[in-house]
Amino acid sequence: MSDTLKIFGFTLLRNAVKYDYCFQESLASLQPLVESIYIALGKGEDETEKLVSNLPNIKIINTIWDESLRESGLILSQQTNLALEILRADETIENAWAIYLQADEVIHENDYELIKKDISYANDNGFDAVAFRYKHFWLNHNQLAVGKKWYPIEVRAIKLHSNIKSIKDAQGFEGCQKVFCSNAFIYHYGHVREESIYRLKKADFHKLYNADEQIGKATAKEEKRYRKGRFLPYFASHPTVMEPRILRFGDVFKPDQKTEIWILAEEKSFDSALVNNILAGKIHWISKLSQCPSNKRRMDMVIFKPNWWQNMLYSSKVKNRPDSYLGQDWTNEFILILKLSEKQVGVGS
Repeated sequence: MSDTLKIFGFTLLRNAVKYDYCFQESLASLQPLVESIYIALGKGEDETEKLVSNLPNIKIINTIWDESLRESGLILSQQTNLALEILRADETIENAWAIYLQADEVIHENDYELIKKDISYANDNGFDAVAFRYKHFWLNHNQLAVGKKWYPIEVRAIKLHSNIKSIKDAQGFEGCQKVFCSNAFIYHYGHVREESIYRLKKADFHKLYNADEQIGKATAKEEKRYRKGRFLPYFASHPTVMEPRILRFGDVFKPDQKTEIWILAEEKSFDSALVNNILAGKIHWISKLSQCPSNKRRMDMVIFKPNWWQNMLYSSKVKNRPDSYLGQDWTNEFILILKLSEKQVGVGS
C-alpha cells in the first residue's frame, strides 16, 4: 500500500451491550487497518459508551437518535452519515479511504493484507469504492446462510472525499462511480445471539421500520423468509478476536483433526496456504473414484467438480456461488472449504 494512502474507520452504535452485538470484536478487527475509528454513538441504556471509551484510537460522536425517523429505517443511515461527515471534515488529505463496519461485522486478520492491497489498487486505478464478499452466520457460528435473500457482497470501503453516502437502513451506499470487488470477506454474526436477546433485538429493530401494532407480524414474516433459505455447514477459520465469544456459545472455533480424507481434485488447483491448513492427518489427492475405498466415499471423500453422475451418487449442497442473483462465483479455495465442511473436515488459520 502506498505510504501516502491513509485509511480510517467509521460506524454507528447504540445499546450494543443490551443487544449483545459483537461490537468490541468488530472494532478490534478494524483497528489494525485504520488510523482511527469514528463512532456515532447514540444515547442508550447500557455500558456501550464506557466500553468503547476504553479502546484506543476511537473518536466518539455523542448523538441522540431522532425519533421522527422511526418507521422509515433512515435513522441508521443518518447516524452513519453523521460519523462519515465528521470524519471527512477532520481528515482533509485527498488520498484517504474509509472502511465501514456495522457492529455485528468482523474482519479476519488473514484478509488484512488483501484488503490493503485491494484498496491501494482501487485508489490507483480510478475506483471510488471497494465491495467485499460476505459470510452470513445463521443461528450458530458453524452454519452459513447462502440463500437468495442474503446479500453476497456489499460496499464497505469508500474513497473518503467523494459524494458517496450511506442510504436507507445503512446496509449499503449510493453515489459510487466505480466499484472494485475484493475476494476478502466480511464475517456477519448478526443472527447469532442467545435466543431471548435475539428476539428482543429483532422486536426493537422492527420498531425502526414499523408501527407498534405491526411489529409482531413483521418479525414473523422476516423469520419465515430467513428460514426458507439455504444453509451450509462451516468448519473453517473465524477471526481470532471471535474465539472467546464462539466458545461462550458452545460452538466450534477450531475443529478436531480428521484421520484421513480423499479429495478428487488436483492439489495444484488450490492455494498452498489452504492445503496446509486442512485438518486431516492424511490427505489423498485422487484423480478417479476407484482410488478411494468404497466404504469411505460417503463420509470421507470430497469431489471438487463432480460430473452429473458423480453428483447423483454423491450429492453435495455446495454450488459454485451463492444463490442471490448478485452473487459472484466463489474461489476454488472457498468452494473446497465448504465441501470439506460438509464432511465435517475443518480448515485452520
